[in-house]
Amino acid sequence: MFGGLYILMILPVAAAGQWMVTDRPNLWILAVSGARPATFFVGWWIGLAAITGATGAAITLSAGIASGRFDAIGLAATVAGALGGCAGSVAAAAKFPYAPNEITVVPFLHFLLTGGMAAAALLPVFLIGWALGPIPVVLWAVLIPAVACVGLLARAFVAAAAKNPVL
Repeated sequence: MFGGLYILMILPVAAAGQWMVTDRPNLWILAVSGARPATFFVGWWIGLAAITGATGAAITLSAGIASGRFDAIGLAATVAGALGGCAGSVAAAAKFPYAPNEITVVPFLHFLLTGGMAAAALLPVFLIGWALGPIPVVLWAVLIPAVACVGLLARAFVAAAAKNPVL
């Protein structure tokens, strides 16, 4: 589980940092196209969360296969954390841009927002799973809707943060 959680912090922040260097200068296209900026950032969040969630889930599943024990709570918490962490990273990229050669507190804010959102997203899922115990049918019946709710809240967070991004 901890390998998957490590991915939740590093991958979104690295992707946002790389985007600041390579693609942020091209946002003028978005500004003149007439499309809403939130559409771009929500789409970026979906792609980044899919990659991060799949990578974190693969690491969590690999650890389960290697140990001979399937960790449903860890898997659900990793996916929920990916949704929340990527939402924090994309929102930070929309609201707090920085130049690649800038030495300020702004890149640190990206780590704080990404980690805080990942923790806020995975903690309720983890606590629900832990409280229910190892009852597989009940566990999946509660964990899947909980992760879906986290995804909806994360999407709403990204959309709200990207309404008026710093272009």
